[in-house]
Amino acid sequence: GGLSVAEERTVSAPVLKQYELFKRRFDAWLSDNARVHTLASAEVNIVDYLDVLLHHNANYGELEKSTAAVIFFIPEAAKHEMPRVKSVLNGCLKAKPPRSRLPLPDEVVYGLAGILLSMGHKAMALMVILGKEGYTRPMEMVNLKCEDLRAPVGGAQVGLQLYTVTVAPEDRMERSKTGVSDDAIVLDRPDWLG
Repeated sequence: GGLSVAEERTVSAPVLKQYELFKRRFDAWLSDNARVHTLASAEVNIVDYLDVLLHHNANYGELEKSTAAVIFFIPEAAKHEMPRVKSVLNGCLKAKPPRSRLPLPDEVVYGLAGILLSMGHKAMALMVILGKEGYTRPMEMVNLKCEDLRAPVGGAQVGLQLYTVTVAPEDRMERSKTGVSDDAIVLDRPDWLG
């Protein structure tokens, strides 16, 4: 059987779309290799598929998401019941450790913000700058409200007069990608706030 409505809601709509894409790729690989996918063969199929992805230079994130997607669509299968999958993912992590993404240079970010401003998109320009200065995720910025920006406390020590942004406020019952609320981001270059 397929997933129940409640099971589908355990992930957000964008993640579900991504899982569907990864699952289609996995299903195509199964078909191309004349494999049958059952609960009994799930672990062997996933392990072999991860090996193929690794040989095709997939990054660790893709390997992990592919595994999560396949397991998501087999509600009876749980990752902890597949020790080989866990072992292969650990091996892949060692073979292809995730790399940090470098931030865009300030000139590019502020240039983009300037173009957006010249087009009359004030909020989008601010979002681009805040994303860079606060290292915020796109969805964190989309959910921000004016009251989430906090001015420095009056009489604060020189150097500590900094603005903060509250991400995923508890009073709005929001959670960040990592599942926390009331996450404060200190804007340590406040000169652009004016």
